[in-house]
Amino acid sequence: MRGGGKPIFALEHGLTLAEIADLQVLVRASLKDGAPSPKWWLPIVIYAAEVGYRYSGDEYWQTFEAETPGWTEHGDRNYVRDKFLEFANRFGGARPSGVWAKQFSIICWPITHAVLPTDLQEYLARLLFDYRHLLTKELQEDPDALGRKLASRAFGTSSRFINFAQSPDLLGQVAGALLRGKDETSPLLLSTTLARIAADLGRKRHARRWLEEAKSSAHRINLKGLMRIAGRTGYRRGTVRVRISDLMTPQLSLSRNESGTWDVAIDLPQLPELRATFPELHDALRRLRCIVAGGPPLASGRVLYSPRLTLAAWPSARIPLLQLQNAPDPKYNETLADECHLSAGPPWLFKITDAESAIEVTGKTVRPGGNYVLLGEPNPSVLTVDWIRPQSLGCSGIRAYAIKVPAPIGADEFGKLRSLGLDVVSDIEIRPVGLIPAAWDGEGRAEWIGGDFPLLAVSSNRDITRCTIGLDGDAAVQIPWPTSQPHRVYLQVTDLDPGEHELRVTLEPTNAEAEPVDGKLSILVREPRAQSLTGMYREALVILASPASPTLDELWEGKASVEVVGPIGLPISLKVNFEHGSGAAPLRTQSQMSLPIDSHGFAEAFDVLARGEEISEQYDEATACLIEVSHPDLGSASLRCEREFAPLRWGVGRDREGPYLRLHDNLGNRHISVERFSFSNPDIRQPVTVGLDSRWRSVDGGLFVAVSQEFNAGVVLPPTVRDLRDLRRATVRPWISHGSRSSDTVLAWMELSRLWTAARLPGNAFARYARNEVLRSFSISICSVICGPRWSAGERLLQAQGKTALVELGKALNETAYQGLVASDVKRRAPGFVQLSLDERVGEFARYVRKIAPVVRPAISPESLSGFLLRLASSPGQTTRWGGPLARVGIDVAIQQPMMLRVARYLVLVVHSILDKSTDASPYESWAWE
Repeated sequence: MRGGGKPIFALEHGLTLAEIADLQVLVRASLKDGAPSPKWWLPIVIYAAEVGYRYSGDEYWQTFEAETPGWTEHGDRNYVRDKFLEFANRFGGARPSGVWAKQFSIICWPITHAVLPTDLQEYLARLLFDYRHLLTKELQEDPDALGRKLASRAFGTSSRFINFAQSPDLLGQVAGALLRGKDETSPLLLSTTLARIAADLGRKRHARRWLEEAKSSAHRINLKGLMRIAGRTGYRRGTVRVRISDLMTPQLSLSRNESGTWDVAIDLPQLPELRATFPELHDALRRLRCIVAGGPPLASGRVLYSPRLTLAAWPSARIPLLQLQNAPDPKYNETLADECHLSAGPPWLFKITDAESAIEVTGKTVRPGGNYVLLGEPNPSVLTVDWIRPQSLGCSGIRAYAIKVPAPIGADEFGKLRSLGLDVVSDIEIRPVGLIPAAWDGEGRAEWIGGDFPLLAVSSNRDITRCTIGLDGDAAVQIPWPTSQPHRVYLQVTDLDPGEHELRVTLEPTNAEAEPVDGKLSILVREPRAQSLTGMYREALVILASPASPTLDELWEGKASVEVVGPIGLPISLKVNFEHGSGAAPLRTQSQMSLPIDSHGFAEAFDVLARGEEISEQYDEATACLIEVSHPDLGSASLRCEREFAPLRWGVGRDREGPYLRLHDNLGNRHISVERFSFSNPDIRQPVTVGLDSRWRSVDGGLFVAVSQEFNAGVVLPPTVRDLRDLRRATVRPWISHGSRSSDTVLAWMELSRLWTAARLPGNAFARYARNEVLRSFSISICSVICGPRWSAGERLLQAQGKTALVELGKALNETAYQGLVASDVKRRAPGFVQLSLDERVGEFARYVRKIAPVVRPAISPESLSGFLLRLASSPGQTTRWGGPLARVGIDVAIQQPMMLRVARYLVLVVHSILDKSTDASPYESWAWE
């Protein structure tokens, strides 16, 4: 075992490249005609680790078995895991850990022992480069801590690297070894292995530059603490404990709109520490919608872009500021509530920086002559003074008051300010100079980014003889006060850890009888923002995706929405590049567009750029798609969408014989069951036998679902179409078996629809068409069985005659005279729903829910029921998981009050008929739910 108790990796075999090639030849020869021999176990471990080193995230076993003739017949995947375990037991070898190690229980061993596979090296070099200013000596000496810091910034890299970062101890060991100098030995990795990784990194010019910059910063580390510029007087840095909440406090600000009303804006924080401390919650934030108290709901993943929102209502102290919608575990929202909240109040104080804006003063201190805005509920008796006046505020639930602080401040004014919860600072000033801070409230709090060297000026309007300074828990140090102009002391703060720090200053007046003057500055050091190639809200070009970091399948199938934000009207270049793991040149397409590009505009552009026949065929073999927007003056932003790194995954291809499937098993579990659902009978399960890693075909196509343990994967295989006769035979006319008018029937259809919705779609256009026809059939069956015979007849007429039959469905909306009044209003206003967002449609439909049944079950709000019914009417496959416990109750309400679902379905069909086409994300245009 290596010194220091660090584990050994199979890649640390010390063999030359020529010796590795010889070993591979010998191992392959030993396995060609029989089972692995016990004496060959260690060479096979090295062989498997070498395959892992070259692994690109597509499919490990496919590569292993393709390069190892005879393994499929004589080998055993469990044998590989057992021998790596023996290596760990006998030699202290590395042991995989993290969520991904549980899911990929066999291939996690060779990939872990590959240390840093070649496709991940560039991501680590970029992380080290972005974090170079915070590479303290302590971090370099503590690989586990370094790994946790880097893991917290892995979001936005790739799914493979994020999985790798789930073992922060391994990540830290590799990073620490790479940061060492050229002539330094590492206790973490064998020098030959480290040299090999560094050499492979060096073949990519930008990766080599990133690593060199990070190493240079690491070697320049010099803890200088707090020093006085003139006298070079040094101070020891204090030790600071950092809670997540220190870095998750949102920032408030005010801005005056055109009508003169103050609007309240909130800047949501980045969540870097959350990624390392609670990766499951971070992944949920990427996938689920987030509700901001007092603000609009955010699309899934949007909270990770640190957006700025305008608050319509002041967040109540009884309601968490951030909450995930349909969180899979209550502890997710409990953590968000505990860690992300507003600064303490009331009151909340803002300093007016100009006529149109004000920034929050978290220390709640004011200065004579200053102009401020106070939010809260002040004592009415204080409002009698002419220097406090009510203000118009565009945020309900709280009041605003403008304060013009008198100068000088008398005892009466001082008392009134104190009754408002404010302190007065007049005789001392501590303010940033030189380097502009990331944030400065103008009074007693400033923020800098790790790696900055803040310069501070201390001054007073009194005659001072001596200055005493203390930082955090360190002993205070005295500094003589300057006798010449300007009477000011300059201080520089260096190398502070991320988190809250407090600088305390005491000035001793020349007059010995005068009281000392005390002041303090709260310093928040934030870690540098994790650099995202997509950009952030405050950058010139930003790509916003929902969910954040979508997979290639989500992008292709329209399950991800993409927007591009930037200067209005600016012309930009939009490029779409499909990449292949085989090393083939990427297939590129390009278009010129103008900013901003909303989700619909991007979807249309993507259809033009990527849905052509040539590119559609390339999609099935692609491993990633790179979306890039650029402008000559503003630079570029890019979004990389990769194939999901999944335990089970279907591959789709096409050759001379037609389309085929291949099942990629990263579990190493041969006990996999596969079921087929045909396009004509999409609710009937048919067990089939599919050979692992071999091509499998079906002339009629359909949905194929593979299940192993708790994992499953689905894919839609198009039928084989070679001529007009095949095309006529392949025409899809789905038929759903008859079911009773019950919750069980509807829930069963919803679950089947979910299987079809979640299945992977190949590039073949017919697969998209056929899948959407199946999904429409489930929607029609659900609405027909709940809404009654008359509505069912209208649905059949609509299928036969097209949108002209909407008139008949309109007649079937109501059953009573009162319902007729509601139905008339629905038909009149339905076309206007085209212009509304999905959230706005839910709100408008909730009005009809209240009218149709004023008293429904008390546990269900009209808004929740509205969202459920609109989803049920347009995309039942996306409703099961969204509804959760609400699903059965919502169906029961729909059965009791069928007009609710009739109206929901009518709105869905009217909007779809006006737009007159379907998308990949949903069979009904403009009803693609998140």
